[in-house]
Amino acid sequence: MMNAKKCPREAPMTPTHTAASDWPDWLQLVTTPGVSARQLRQLLSAYGGPAQVLAASEADRAHWVGAAAAAALNRPPQMPRCAAPAPRTGWPTPRRAAPT
Repeated sequence: MMNAKKCPREAPMTPTHTAASDWPDWLQLVTTPGVSARQLRQLLSAYGGPAQVLAASEADRAHWVGAAAAAALNRPPQMPRCAAPAPRTGWPTPRRAAPT
């Protein structure tokens, strides 16, 4: 009979930050035009977290993702433009009778 190997016990997770505190940084990273998902993975792998990526200099980030993407992360986030809803009058538009 073979001895089954036991899985090593995993180290307890000790978060270094709270998720509530870094969501603006995550939002800025994932919504920056000109930065692909692959580039984000490279930056996060190199710097560790979204706050560290944004705190790095443009020249340091350019080493990992190129000058254009590094410069895009320096621009402030832009609010998306949404179409204004049509004004509501409260009354439906009356239908005209078909000509006879």
